Amino acid sequence: MTTLSIKSGCIITGGPSREELFDSLRLYNEHRYVVFELEPSHPSFHNWRVRLKGQIVEIGAEDGSGHSWCLSVYFKDDPEQNIKLSSIGMNKLYYNNHSRKGSVI
Repeated sequence: MTTLSIKSGCIITGGPSREELFDSLRLYNEHRYVVFELEPSHPSFHNWRVRLKGQIVEIGAEDGSGHSWCLSVYFKDDPEQNIKLSSIGMNKLYYNNHSRKGSVI
């Protein structure tokens, strides 16, 4: 099992649409997850990408574009990819749903 730490500066290379983000927040009690593709820094892997499910806790507008967001997300372990997160807790993300890119802040 690979232990993964999601740290500030971790790059997001893919993710959900705006509608999926807001549905995940609206349906929080139903545990509606969205998938983000991240490039975590790991000493054993270079250019490694991992897809993690996350539950949206909070959405804030980053600017007035309607596409840039500050998100609070709880990521979960992924046994199918043999990934265990080193810490459990909320992560803050900057995410642009138009480009589907962002970063952990």
